[in-house]
Amino acid sequence: GGAFRTIYLGNMLEHLYLSVHEPLLRELWRVLQPGGQCIISVPDMLPVFARLANDPDSVALKQIVWGQQASARGAEFNAADTHRAGYTEASLGAILLATGFGEVRRVWIHSAEVWWDLSVTSRRLA
Repeated sequence: GGAFRTIYLGNMLEHLYLSVHEPLLRELWRVLQPGGQCIISVPDMLPVFARLANDPDSVALKQIVWGQQASARGAEFNAADTHRAGYTEASLGAILLATGFGEVRRVWIHSAEVWWDLSVTSRRLA
């Protein structure tokens, strides 16, 4: 079995190219103990794009889609802040199941003000 009981990816996965998501998740599965928990938080693109469709000029919504919130507030541009992928609850659940995780369920770990948050837990079952 793996070495870790819990792994948390907090608003990190969207900063990686989609091509590395499956290999990364398979590796996380490998290093989790049987029954171990993986918690992932990403922006939920379903409500973000719904709001963006109604307000296509919203800078705040575009920042959630593309990242770069810090540079929009005057910080130096950092390519690592750019969002390179996005998920909905269904698509995040699907990739977790496809990479060996089970018991995928949505959880709320942020305050209600973070309306765009998508956090899920999943377990290594074997």
